[in-house]
Amino acid sequence: MFLGSVIKQRREELHLTQTQLSSGITTQATISELENKNSAPTIKILVAICKRLNLTLNDVVSDFNVHRADDVIQKLNLAEKYSRSLKPDKVKEVIDSIDTKDLSTDEATAFYYFLKGNIALIIDQDFDDAQFYYNLVLNAQDKNNPSIYVILAETSIGISYFRKDDSQKAKYYLDKAFHDIMTGDLNLQNNLSRVQFALTNIGNYYSKIKEFELSKTVLEYGIQLNREFGSINSLDYFYHLLAYDLIQEDPNNLEQAIYYAKIAVSMAEHLKNDYMVEHSSYFVEHKKFLPDVK
Repeated sequence: MFLGSVIKQRREELHLTQTQLSSGITTQATISELENKNSAPTIKILVAICKRLNLTLNDVVSDFNVHRADDVIQKLNLAEKYSRSLKPDKVKEVIDSIDTKDLSTDEATAFYYFLKGNIALIIDQDFDDAQFYYNLVLNAQDKNNPSIYVILAETSIGISYFRKDDSQKAKYYLDKAFHDIMTGDLNLQNNLSRVQFALTNIGNYYSKIKEFELSKTVLEYGIQLNREFGSINSLDYFYHLLAYDLIQEDPNNLEQAIYYAKIAVSMAEHLKNDYMVEHSSYFVEHKKFLPDVK
């Protein structure tokens, strides 16, 4: 129950009007705002209201804090959705609306700083700030039992180093991210799309450095997870990258590569991924890949 609902319910139980409740404490309009819009007054006013209603501050604030925590998680999920839709400005807008004082759990804090790292990397193109935020995620979590946000941070750090041509550091973080995926307790039912995001980037990295067998292992594991959970998430990327790896490894694999690319086109059309429709269709038609395989 929200703060305003608790106050209103108790006021009505005591047969008080808003004017009677506000008398000597605040205005009737403030009580109305509190009850109808869940707009919290100052702590001094709230304490006086609770005293008149024979409530403790904990009776109302605990419920209000739960609401605020839920609101933060909803915002973080929305920001993540914008991030996957390649709308970084929207991500920044949502993240900037969050007060860090409302990050009430380690998970919410890690989620928040991971997205802050993405903003720094993608919008601000500030590698140092991105590393700072990603490392906040790593330092805030249990290193012996990495959470999904640790894995996402490791993946992003690795990709960042790869873009800076620091292959040794890139390999360290991306190898670790894949190891943590394979050995961690990640609650895959709830985190499948996040794991698939990491696997797509890890597989693409191994492909770029011509570690095609490793790339194949990563991508096929992603496809296996989809089968296990009845999902098609990221299948367009997985099959497109498999096709790319086959051709890079041996041009004689053309027939199998085209087969995978056709699956990628079908999945991309279903998922409304125009980028992958264009790239996979181009390969099917021209027998060569467009540059910049994501």
